Amino acid sequence: MGIVVIVQIFLTLNFSFDFLLTAQWAEKPLLMRALYLIIVVNIKVLTMFIGFLSMESNFIATGQGYRPPVSKD
Repeated sequence: MGIVVIVQIFLTLNFSFDFLLTAQWAEKPLLMRALYLIIVVNIKVLTMFIGFLSMESNFIATGQGYRPPVSKD
């Protein structure tokens, strides 16, 4: 998960969601806009991935994911 966080920070610093609303982005060629949009969507996916992993880890760490063994007596 550490590498995912590092990639997330790098992408967030270099690619902005707000840039998608500017006239500069609209003037770029279609291929450049598509690539930029793919990167921005991946930032959102990585954010959800990190959030899910964090929630799941906390759930297990608190013991909520523990299922005691059932005896067959």
